[in-house]
Amino acid sequence: MNARDYALQKKLLLEAGVLNKIGGRNDASELLRKMEEKTSARKALVITNSVADEVLAEENIQKTMHQPLEKIPVEKPFGSEIAKGFVPSLKILSSKKYECYGTVEDFVLHFNSRLEKIGRILKNRASENGITTIDKAKAALDKRRTRVIGIVDSKGIAKSGNAKFVLEDETGVVTCIATQGKPVFTQASRLWLDEVVGVDGFYSNNGLFIAENVVWPDVPIRQKKLADVKEDASIAFMSDLHVGSRYFLKDNFEKALAFFNGAGTDEERKIAEKIRYLVIAGDVVDGIGVYPGQEKQLVTKDVYEQYKLLGEYLKSIPEHIQVIISPGNHDAVRDAEPQPPLLGEFVESFEEPNFHFVPNPCYLDIHGIKILIYHGTSADALISNSEGLGDAFEHTEKIAVEMLRRRHLSPLYGEKPMIPSREDFGHLHRNCLYEYNGTVIINSGTWQSMTDYEEKMGRKPTPCLLPVYNIRAGSAKILDFNERE
Repeated sequence: MNARDYALQKKLLLEAGVLNKIGGRNDASELLRKMEEKTSARKALVITNSVADEVLAEENIQKTMHQPLEKIPVEKPFGSEIAKGFVPSLKILSSKKYECYGTVEDFVLHFNSRLEKIGRILKNRASENGITTIDKAKAALDKRRTRVIGIVDSKGIAKSGNAKFVLEDETGVVTCIATQGKPVFTQASRLWLDEVVGVDGFYSNNGLFIAENVVWPDVPIRQKKLADVKEDASIAFMSDLHVGSRYFLKDNFEKALAFFNGAGTDEERKIAEKIRYLVIAGDVVDGIGVYPGQEKQLVTKDVYEQYKLLGEYLKSIPEHIQVIISPGNHDAVRDAEPQPPLLGEFVESFEEPNFHFVPNPCYLDIHGIKILIYHGTSADALISNSEGLGDAFEHTEKIAVEMLRRRHLSPLYGEKPMIPSREDFGHLHRNCLYEYNGTVIINSGTWQSMTDYEEKMGRKPTPCLLPVYNIRAGSAKILDFNERE
């Protein structure tokens, strides 16, 4: 009997959303019976969503706690011969310096580093009227047109309806005006606080810099880089596994692991044969105490057990695949970015020669191709502070393009935790594959079903999609591990 029929037969009172949590499960009537018992014991009349969450969590704990990894039969599992003669080429380019004392000097050095690095890129952009500092632009007697480069300190709309923003460099600050109805007005509306831009215009007699154009550092248009390798080699991408969560899609994930070992169709096996690297970009476990009430969403409530279970899964990946793992905001490292690699005490059960634990964000060099790994925690704040990016939660490539245009992953300081390291090093559950100016953007999505939070926010994850990128051919495929036998 399905959940709706059982509820009608028993004349149960249900809070809206309870039936959606149960879905079409075969044990729906049994689950409702347990919810009814729990509600009755509390002398309540209505089965609430919180009661449903408790029962579902208890059921999942019984089924999955300490449950061994299922062995999915593989007709011809890959052996050591599959990658014979292939020599991995993996370099971790990111700094491993994470010291910060939170002093005023740290903040000054951090933003000076940002201005210097991105300013250097902007100075190489062509400018008809030359580039000068803010103080020299103010001092010029002829008020000639020029370009100034600085950090966006604030932005808003003036009483006149024009856009107004304040730019700061090492020599001073200037208030810029972007006239309503002109293209520069739209450009000004797209500015992010704390980003570094160039502004073309002139300093007027009333003490304002009249902006005529905004210049972003942007990545240049270039030919897509291909790896110089003798045989086909591919990189697979994953993120947001959330092992330990009751939403973790265990069965689908196990089928993906079987794929790495040669299970699947002939076409899939051919793809798997070429995979030499697997990048996992954060939130490998669901963590503990990440948000209020999280314990109700967990089937494994010990973070060490979560990592131990993760290790049991990942150890089934063939040793010819180099596995690169960076942390995310749910992992057992500091929440503030940049995040250091996962600590040895959590990953000691699967520290193998082919496993590499890296920071977030992290630059890699794989056979001459530069790869930037980023979990994406800044995306929420950047989208909410941007005009014209309202659908970026559905089209995640849009926010990635804006990051590339700014040459920065998290310019907006203060809304998400960020460490003011003395040098500026610069998670959405939607899958995407996109190319921008010769740079390939891959968002690997998630291996977790829709959470209560995502449902409440109207966000629809695209779980269990595995992007695989061939580094010699520069081509990609997305494999779907949903609803497969």
